Amino acid sequence: MEEKLVKRIKSNHIPGDVKSVISHQNGSEEGSSAPRIQSGTFLSNKSITIRGMEIRPGDGGDGNNFLVPDKSALSTHLQTVPSAKSLKRLSATVLDLSHHGQLPGQSSWISGVFHLVTVMIGAGVLALPSCMALLGWVIGPALLVFLGAVSVWGCMMMAEVFETPGGVKSYTYREAVLHIMGGYHPYILTIFQFANLFMSAVGYTLAGMNSIEFIAASACVMDHVSSPCPMTTNLQAILVFSGLQLILNMFPNLESVWWVSMIGTFMSYLYSMLAVILSGQSLGNNGAAETTLFGKTAGSPWLRAVGMFSALGNLAFAWSSALMVPSIQATLLEPPKSAFSMRKTIYVAFGTTCVFYVAIALLGYAALGSDVPGDVLTGFSGVSTQVEVMANAAVLGHMIAAVQVYMHPIFEAVEGTLERFPRFALLVQEGWKAQVFRFLYRGLFTVVITGIGYGLPHFSLISGLNGAITYWPLQILYPFCMYLALYPQSPFVTKMMYAIAAFVLVISILAIMGSLHALITA
Repeated sequence: MEEKLVKRIKSNHIPGDVKSVISHQNGSEEGSSAPRIQSGTFLSNKSITIRGMEIRPGDGGDGNNFLVPDKSALSTHLQTVPSAKSLKRLSATVLDLSHHGQLPGQSSWISGVFHLVTVMIGAGVLALPSCMALLGWVIGPALLVFLGAVSVWGCMMMAEVFETPGGVKSYTYREAVLHIMGGYHPYILTIFQFANLFMSAVGYTLAGMNSIEFIAASACVMDHVSSPCPMTTNLQAILVFSGLQLILNMFPNLESVWWVSMIGTFMSYLYSMLAVILSGQSLGNNGAAETTLFGKTAGSPWLRAVGMFSALGNLAFAWSSALMVPSIQATLLEPPKSAFSMRKTIYVAFGTTCVFYVAIALLGYAALGSDVPGDVLTGFSGVSTQVEVMANAAVLGHMIAAVQVYMHPIFEAVEGTLERFPRFALLVQEGWKAQVFRFLYRGLFTVVITGIGYGLPHFSLISGLNGAITYWPLQILYPFCMYLALYPQSPFVTKMMYAIAAFVLVISILAIMGSLHALITA
């Protein structure tokens, strides 16, 4: 494994003329025998520039010194780092620059919580009561908790494989698969990865469009505006939403729009709390509605079965999050090690998300029964228009942030690929050419997302299909395989992991059947 990692680092991973050599140092610093950066050498005597920062050979006389940006003042000065005396610092700095000039993260683990919660708590949470109605009290809560538990496990494994024992960091999910699995796996992963990101962006655009329509229509009613009422058609609403996205897409990376994720997180908490409050109020005023133990009845056993299968996709989508773990972890400040900070991020994000999921799913189902609609907020009678507008405004705010979280990894992949080719590198560096290129290609991507979202049905159908297709490979299969490749476990634990992966695969296959049936018959 180490030989493969060293080979990849020498050939591909370090940009420009910089090469780093990993070797075992028996009896090295603190008696450790772990693989470390031993030395760095420039293959020429020229300085190079990575994203506006100069890196040039040191003049220590032994050829083993680098001049690298100091973490405490990246933008102000350079500091000589002797490779023989500061191995840890050299390893962290040089490898952090190895991802197309990737700078060390500057965000706290709390910012990571905002990003991760924004990814998980989407408009799909409002469909959880309808999933409970299709599955019933026995299967529904059990699967909700089970998928949540294995999702936490998968995310924790992704946090651990972000940096290999040899010190190689993977700033994206695909890089992790490339470094650890190799072979054809990165190409398979790319298919599922971009399918997930793309379908999520389309679905959230659709949800944002629906929220704009509802807010505009309600405003016209309250202000007694006669027809035609602006922004109440699909085309007008989706153009407004996509215009906002086009502006936010001009920010260079995910870390630069951290404040959008923070706003989105608070908005998701707001409409989730409104769903919980309205459910509790309905239970207090009207009592529990009619529910079932094993799901509501349908016209035939087959229709009942595919209805239950379609609910599985939405449950899986609700917990999908491992894909974004490396991108979020790359934004975290070190020290401490990013894996340590990311574990705190995962625990807090999943803990708060679980509270809302269980409360909304169970209270909403108990309050509205087997006839609960796909969006639980639309099922309560006697709710004031102001409360409904507030709920939809919160959904809209969260959808704006969520689309950004899903779009930026796609942008980073495009720009990272172009940086590998000297002919196109200037297009993604700083300067007016980069700004024009960013506006053109990101604008084109926004147009494509808008066009597809405009022609598709309800958000829950898209999210169910997304979860059915992408949950198993992204949340379970590759995190399990990469973790076992780096950290072999006992035979019992390994067999247990394989058994869980096989069970989730069965769930995913059934969910694909149900989601396709629901999409075709919608």
